[in-house]
Amino acid sequence: MVTKNSNPVEILQKVLKGGKADPIIMMYFQLINLKKLYRQGWLKKGRDIKRKHCESVADHIFLMSALAVLVCPIWFPHLNLLKVLCMIIIHEFGEIINGDPRSPRTKLAKKRKYEKERQAFETLFFSFPGGGNHTRL
Repeated sequence: MVTKNSNPVEILQKVLKGGKADPIIMMYFQLINLKKLYRQGWLKKGRDIKRKHCESVADHIFLMSALAVLVCPIWFPHLNLLKVLCMIIIHEFGEIINGDPRSPRTKLAKKRKYEKERQAFETLFFSFPGGGNHTRL
């Protein structure tokens, strides 16, 4: 995966010198990684988008969340906006571990991608307080 710079979790681990961080602090540093991870589809050959103009996963989450706040009350008032926002945000958490994979083209590839995302959620939320609530969305 192409990233802007190094993984902040590695920096935290060096600072801790083998110690453990509170799960909330660890999650914060893992989330920072989404700011550094380019959306890989933007970098595909033939798109000619320079890295300095490429959207990060965090950029994508922010823009999709902003659109949800603007669009849902007007065109989809029956939807629970909080749940929509949680789904937009948490959907991308698997990319902390798996990176931003390209869209799968076959049913088998989609099934593998789903399984990898599920495993990533379990890994991320295993030690996080109330983490099981987030994986049920």
